[in-house]
Amino acid sequence: MQLKRITLITNPGICNLHCPMCRVHGLAQEPVSSAVMPYDLMEKVLGECAVLGVKEIIPSTMGEPFLYPHFKQMLLRIFQLKLKLNLTTNGTFPGSGVDYWSEYLLPVLSDVKFSVNSLDAITAGKIMGGIDVVAQKASIARFCGLRKYPVTVSLQVTAQRQNVQELPKILQWAMDLGVDRFKVNPFWVHHPDLEKESLQHSQSSRDLWKEAVETLQRMAQGHPIRLQGVESFARQSEIKRCPFLGREAWITETGEFRVCCHPGYEDGGFPDFGTLKTQTLQGVWESNAYRNFVEGYGEMDFCKRCEFRQLAL
Repeated sequence: MQLKRITLITNPGICNLHCPMCRVHGLAQEPVSSAVMPYDLMEKVLGECAVLGVKEIIPSTMGEPFLYPHFKQMLLRIFQLKLKLNLTTNGTFPGSGVDYWSEYLLPVLSDVKFSVNSLDAITAGKIMGGIDVVAQKASIARFCGLRKYPVTVSLQVTAQRQNVQELPKILQWAMDLGVDRFKVNPFWVHHPDLEKESLQHSQSSRDLWKEAVETLQRMAQGHPIRLQGVESFARQSEIKRCPFLGREAWITETGEFRVCCHPGYEDGGFPDFGTLKTQTLQGVWESNAYRNFVEGYGEMDFCKRCEFRQLAL
């Protein structure tokens, strides 16, 4: 097993948006923690990643990574260690703006994924609470124009009832910008109020998704953009494998080692593999506990129901 990518959950409780579909920052949630990963822990993990030959580092995907107070220092350390950054962001470039951040990002980036769920201000505001879609579009377009390194750009969309008919418009914008990948993520129903947004909630919703898939695939034919997650529900239900185990790991702001990014992790059921405050990354990765989990993960209910499983190769 080769550890290829590490996600550092640097600031899960800090975000400048409040998306109802987010378990952490949704509008119906209680105020969340402002705890962040200590600088020393972040530096320790990055150093161990360099020794182990890890290819990419992903900063927090539950909070907005630009709001991590040590984000700039993190970028500089990644550059020093000759690692690469795989960034997921809402595209608002909080703080100093796109030009400032691009100066530090571009030398270390391998890929950046911008979360864009609508180009319409009203719909975007419902899905990503607090977003200024005009400013977001301008920042993403500006970043694409500043690219001077071999950095791939992706747009990721969480498909739901509110935006499914807008997906072709978002794809067209991505192609016009020269985006490399258009990724459609599954919609996780973590609260009963969200069930109506699931595209598997009703036959009419499933029909909308089928129509969207056909349109998106037709639009992308002959174009260099790569589609990901754009497939029928029947295709999605085939035998699948986990895309993470034996390849990736997650480290929380407290140093806890996690095996994946399953949204239900906080509900329990996953083994405790220890903390990197007292253990080494290599020690946990090569432990019998982790290896046994990898071999038997298919027996876990979480794993059987997981939306992130990919089609078996």
